[in-house]
Amino acid sequence: MDNLQRRCPSTRPPIVVHHETTRAGRTVCDMANYLILIYGDEQRWDTMSAERMQEIDEGHRVFRERAGAAIRASGQLESSSSAATLRAGDGEKPLIVDGPFLETKEVVGGFYVIEAADRDEAIALASALAEVRHDHSAVQVQPLVDHG
Repeated sequence: MDNLQRRCPSTRPPIVVHHETTRAGRTVCDMANYLILIYGDEQRWDTMSAERMQEIDEGHRVFRERAGAAIRASGQLESSSSAATLRAGDGEKPLIVDGPFLETKEVVGGFYVIEAADRDEAIALASALAEVRHDHSAVQVQPLVDHG
């Protein structure tokens, strides 16, 4: 995952920050899970200099070091040209279209799912990613709904 690179900001308030449960007669504050989506301009990533790639890789190394065991999942996505989008089709069968859901300049390039005490902690961790400092990319932090 060392070449992870993508981004996008969110202005929506968190849906779930944390919840309390009772275990063995004790009230425990559970940490919430947050999705960090990395968006960016795919053409710019494809032509990025080795120095810029190294900066991005270093940002991910720092992020992984800071987040540690709080990282629940992560991944770098293949090119958006390898995506398939499924939409409502005729009857029971979906219509399958090659490519991403939207035709935009920015695409999702990677993600992390982390556990954090609150939105501020999740944002502080995501701030280590180099993509937050590039003019063609963004990092979106959004809480996951706990159906638990």
